[in-house]
Amino acid sequence: MTQNKELADAVLFYAVKLKNSPPPRFRRKPGQIWVFHTNEAPSRFSWFVSLNRTGIRDQINWTMTHKLDSDIPIVYGRLMESEQLVEKDYDEIYSGKSRTAAWFVSHCPVRSDRSIYVARMQTRIDVDGFGACGTLTCGQAEKIPGVVALRNDADRDTCFPLLSQTYKFYLAFENSLCQEYVTEKFFKLFNNVDVVPVVRGGADYKSYFPPGTFVDAADFSSPEALADYLDDLGNDKSRYISYLRNKNRYQVVWDSPTWQCKLCEKLHVDRQKKTYKNIHAWFTTNSCVDPKDFH
Repeated sequence: MTQNKELADAVLFYAVKLKNSPPPRFRRKPGQIWVFHTNEAPSRFSWFVSLNRTGIRDQINWTMTHKLDSDIPIVYGRLMESEQLVEKDYDEIYSGKSRTAAWFVSHCPVRSDRSIYVARMQTRIDVDGFGACGTLTCGQAEKIPGVVALRNDADRDTCFPLLSQTYKFYLAFENSLCQEYVTEKFFKLFNNVDVVPVVRGGADYKSYFPPGTFVDAADFSSPEALADYLDDLGNDKSRYISYLRNKNRYQVVWDSPTWQCKLCEKLHVDRQKKTYKNIHAWFTTNSCVDPKDFH
């Protein structure tokens, strides 16, 4: 690892750093690999407009992004069948749940308009919002009848016990409807959290994840239709528990090795130096869509 870009075998271009940076102004040594790296979705347009600048647009050799056709794909996690199932008292788990759905969200105006979608759902079922875009923190949970109070923290990890105890569903709604973009909010629910995920994003969840372990908003014509389905499912003890049982068969495996290790390995075994003709077009064109499921 070196800060001297002229000596490096590979130079990483981070999206967040590129946002306000001028084009690179250093001597590029022969054979040097330029790598574009981001965990963010292409919908963060202001971050990626710099990719279209002269001096970088047609100079990138490798990519490390959530897109599966990246040279080094980066995924938040994977689901694998558990080698040993944990026995649980699902009747007791179900009997303790007094609320329908919750979501933890920190970014409010986003391209997926998830806040508007949830507001429409709230006309049919109770959905409690935690975090910067909601009205609750875990420490305020005692204000809701039947909800156990936890520490005053809206962080997802510390709130997960609250989900398991009280809620039937968690809304894992992405901030952008982008192809293959699934963040940690979905995977963390498979870390021994007794709640059924409800997903809304641009990925084809059914192609990637086991059936009967989540509910996909894409299957419903409107937020109200989804809410009605959740209401029916949540009140059908047998069907609801079947989701929890199916989900319990899988565990999350966080992406390993890290992207740093993957990059080092690729540099040692594959120095093929292709060049993207237009890295901005590759990353952004037809990657994301505006919501069409509630207008």
